[in-house]
Amino acid sequence: MAILDKASTPAIPENAPAVLLIDDDNEIRETASILLGANGYRVFAAGSRAEAMEVLPKKKIHVVIQDLILPDARDIDLFNEIRSVRPTMPVIICTGVGFARIKREMLRAPLVFYLEKPYTCSALCASIMGALCAAAQAPRTGLV
Repeated sequence: MAILDKASTPAIPENAPAVLLIDDDNEIRETASILLGANGYRVFAAGSRAEAMEVLPKKKIHVVIQDLILPDARDIDLFNEIRSVRPTMPVIICTGVGFARIKREMLRAPLVFYLEKPYTCSALCASIMGALCAAAQAPRTGLV
């Protein structure tokens, strides 16, 4: 688990939206963490299912970005674990293997979003904003 190094970025307020970024690719995880921090997000980065499930119950996370393929978890298993801990958590599924790989049950669940790799910083930030807005509206729309 890594928290964005505050010495390398502007101070991020404690009430800023918090993102749990789960990706086993160190380069993607580090780059995305820096970019998200520079865009005002608090970032908790995990390189595995085990690291992610250590962070999620302990931290106030607003959105999860989940790499679909991790060495220690099958796609749907980690998603189900996330939802067992935080049933209303918005989850952005990221993958470079294509949309068809995502399980139907994941797509039918409320507050699940898809972002194809490779993604740009603007696409990543737009996905997070969309997920946060949808989560804020979910109780009014009956999604959750």
